[in-house]
Amino acid sequence: MSKKTQYKIISLLSSNSIAIIIPLLCHPIISRLFSPEQIGEYSILQNSLFIVQTLLLLSLDDAIVKTRKKEELYQLMGSSIYIIKISSIVIFLLLSLNYLFNLYPIKYSFTLQFSFIITAAISSITLLLNESKSRNKEFGVLAHNAITKSITTNLSKITFGSLSFGLWGLWLGTIIGNISTLIHHIKHSNRIERLILLRPKFEVSTLKRHKHFILYQTLSTFVNNLNATLTLVVISHFYSLELSGQYAMAIGIMEIGIRVIANTYYPIMYKEAIEHPASIIASLSKKILQICMIVIPPLIIYYFIGVETISWVLSDKWEISAKAILLFTPTILIMTIHRSLLFIPFLYNKQKGSVLFNLLFTVLIFSGIYLSTHFNHPMAPFIAISIAYMLNSLIRIIWYAYLLFRNHHIHKD
Repeated sequence: MSKKTQYKIISLLSSNSIAIIIPLLCHPIISRLFSPEQIGEYSILQNSLFIVQTLLLLSLDDAIVKTRKKEELYQLMGSSIYIIKISSIVIFLLLSLNYLFNLYPIKYSFTLQFSFIITAAISSITLLLNESKSRNKEFGVLAHNAITKSITTNLSKITFGSLSFGLWGLWLGTIIGNISTLIHHIKHSNRIERLILLRPKFEVSTLKRHKHFILYQTLSTFVNNLNATLTLVVISHFYSLELSGQYAMAIGIMEIGIRVIANTYYPIMYKEAIEHPASIIASLSKKILQICMIVIPPLIIYYFIGVETISWVLSDKWEISAKAILLFTPTILIMTIHRSLLFIPFLYNKQKGSVLFNLLFTVLIFSGIYLSTHFNHPMAPFIAISIAYMLNSLIRIIWYAYLLFRNHHIHKD
């Protein structure tokens, strides 16, 4: 590995670590300001945001990294932002019609629905710009973005939570965090990128070149986000909204650790795989070993003192979340490796396979939750979900290895 690549990894890892440490420091306060029920309801709303975000982006953000020429990059960005703006207007009009004529039941206020669409559009654009910076190897901007978003989101949640805003306190934190990220992106964008944001152009030919992303990766991501949302809904239905909140808190804490590693290694490995396909297996093997060396020690420590520590830090009302994380400790390592390698189907246009595996995961996770209802124990759904995540990640990693070795053999021939 070159010294330049090592510097990028250390720099991005350090910045992502800072961005992750901030919510970790804020969690003890947030966990006391909001109830498990409020965390559960917010998590359902937040995951619903990811679903709409997928429909707005059509996975074109994932396609950006594969663009080789600046012209193609800007065409793809323009088409994607055009789609985001038009789709957001259509969804807003549908919500307006529903508000006037009560066409279908939505329990949230119109104000929250309106803010939901605006936030989905802003977060979609920021994701698009993130991938553009990654493609251009502007990792410093990505690092600053992560820190900016983390600070503004969590401080906003604490501020509004202290003022007893309830669900809105959490939601306003998400809105402000996304707006601050967009402002930071615009500040570090060039003249052409700013012009694209203001006056995007729709390029049909550009979209045709990336139809695999639009058709298959969008469906795959949609199913994945739908799984996350419905898991919370199903737990609240079969058990309670409080247990759904406990699960959301546990997953939220685990995701902090998983994301800091995966978000660091993913863009760097993806770019290296595109630029140096001949050495991809050796390069990825070294980085997977690095991931294991980073992740395993904290998991061992958590096994011995994690439950007591989390219960003390967050307060006793989150003891179930602490125990749930303990059940997930073996799964966390496998999930981190899996998330870091998510780009591999993109390399070989195998997005259709990702759809099938996400559908398999749907069967695994909801079958597990349903079976868990036959056991009268609050930890039963967490055991079932942990097993489903473990199997899903292991199956994906085996598939990724198959794709790598098969295509590497072809490349050598």
